[in-house]
Amino acid sequence: MIILDESVGADKIRDEIRAWHKCEVTTVHTLGFSGMQDTAIPALLRRHPGCIFVTDNWSDFWNKVKGHPDFTIICFDVSGRRQLIPGCLKLLLKQPDLRTRKKR
Repeated sequence: MIILDESVGADKIRDEIRAWHKCEVTTVHTLGFSGMQDTAIPALLRRHPGCIFVTDNWSDFWNKVKGHPDFTIICFDVSGRRQLIPGCLKLLLKQPDLRTRKKR
């Protein structure tokens, strides 16, 4: 499962990721957690083992959230160019060290 942060979760971006990714692609909002504080995100992610959380809010997540074996957080610094996220995510997840849950 890929969970998009509210700041990323536009329908177009979600649909672009769904076009190439086999698993479910959803948003924090769709999971019923609209307006969730960033500090509460790790607890949400632990409810969905193996998930990938994608955000462009790198200043609140990069090196600030403790890693956990149950989830992956991918932060993009795209400076308002969210349309780049699907392509960048696809390239990133094709990397040998990130292709599978076990490797992430």
